[in-house]
Amino acid sequence: VTIKVGLGAASTGHSGIALQNFADRIEARTGGLVDVQCYHDSQLGTETEIAQGVALGTIEMAMPGMGTFATFYEKLQFANTPFLLDDREQSYAFYDGDFMTSLNEEITTATGVKVLCYGENGVRGLSNNTREVHAPADLKGLKIRVQENPLHLQMINLLGGSATPISFAELYTSLSQKTVDGQDNGIPLTVNNRFYEVQKYYTTLGHCIDQLALIANDDWFNSLDPTLQQILIEEGENWKWDIRQLSVDFDKSGIKTMEEAGCTVTQLTAEEQQAFKDLMGPAQETARGLVGSEFFDEVLAAVAQASTDAEASPSSISH
Repeated sequence: VTIKVGLGAASTGHSGIALQNFADRIEARTGGLVDVQCYHDSQLGTETEIAQGVALGTIEMAMPGMGTFATFYEKLQFANTPFLLDDREQSYAFYDGDFMTSLNEEITTATGVKVLCYGENGVRGLSNNTREVHAPADLKGLKIRVQENPLHLQMINLLGGSATPISFAELYTSLSQKTVDGQDNGIPLTVNNRFYEVQKYYTTLGHCIDQLALIANDDWFNSLDPTLQQILIEEGENWKWDIRQLSVDFDKSGIKTMEEAGCTVTQLTAEEQQAFKDLMGPAQETARGLVGSEFFDEVLAAVAQASTDAEASPSSISH
């Protein structure tokens, strides 16, 4: 059995390493009878094209980010709501919980794409070339590159910045030429793409705990031998915890890399972060409009439950 797995990110990043570990474990467990072919760096197309390939059955598996995956099932747009989740432990409980399990079944029925699980793609922050950011007022007038996503655009504008959509491929050049003052990405992406070389300041804003979805074509998955299906499910669980730990580790090493290169890293206190959260009411209403009021209330209830679950049963991740 040959399994092609598509990934938009680089092989050297935390998601690339987690993908290779996933492939190695499956090949070891099957004695090499399963060949897992890892296609990093958008070798199979853009992230959207890769996910579409899984839906069509031309690609067996992929690991799209939630921004991309939400284009396949619009209810997933809730994941872009700024400050929806408070911390990593709460995010683990939320994405592993009953609410998302039920939603995953809906997704499969509607799209033909099976979601095995979700793994962390990093906690987003902000970098810029002008000043340290400790409070919303520090963003006033700064042009910040964001994905072309209504919630990301609105967040920056609510904070007093000027949200500017630019393609990821053009971002390094845009930062170096000062077309924009800064960008919205997590530490791993900021370091792996060397954005810190053309940015003086980075702030751990924590406005989005981004996820990758581990997905498979459902018809293909159901055609497999049940033993292999079970191996993929079990190794998906291992991938999930592997990528979560790698994301934490990459944050720690990334902060050190940025600071050694002369980039000032500002780690916000809970009180400082709350000042940003307090301005996000209109963004929550936008999210409510995008996914439906009743469904958004269900999301908020699941978030509250995840907070309780995380406190009662913390993970074994070393933070």
